[in-house]
Amino acid sequence: MARTHKARAAAQARKAKHLKTKVKEYILEHGGREHGIAGLSGFYDYALPTDLGELLISVHDGNAIVYSRFEDVPRAVVKLSSFAVNRHTGKWNFHPPEEWSVDDVFEEWMRRMSPIMQERESKP
Repeated sequence: MARTHKARAAAQARKAKHLKTKVKEYILEHGGREHGIAGLSGFYDYALPTDLGELLISVHDGNAIVYSRFEDVPRAVVKLSSFAVNRHTGKWNFHPPEEWSVDDVFEEWMRRMSPIMQERESKP
């Protein structure tokens, strides 16, 4: 039986809320902070220091999409060319398939974060 649009939207919102909690925990555990400032590219909830400078991050409330933007755009574009950083704005968004579980989405997001957190995580 097909789920209605309303039921699917509610399920996505619950998934997004769970993902937002996991992402927030990761950010705060890795030296990030709540940001809460509207910027040129929109509103971001958190700021995370990375090997490439500060990364602004938000998880969309209605679905499990992670929106992010690098402050140091040229550096991010060079290092993350395989992950499609917007070369003009520094946006680095992650739009996972809707059918992925929260754990799958978070695991893939972590894999994408790995190249920019290596130096920070190897420091004592």
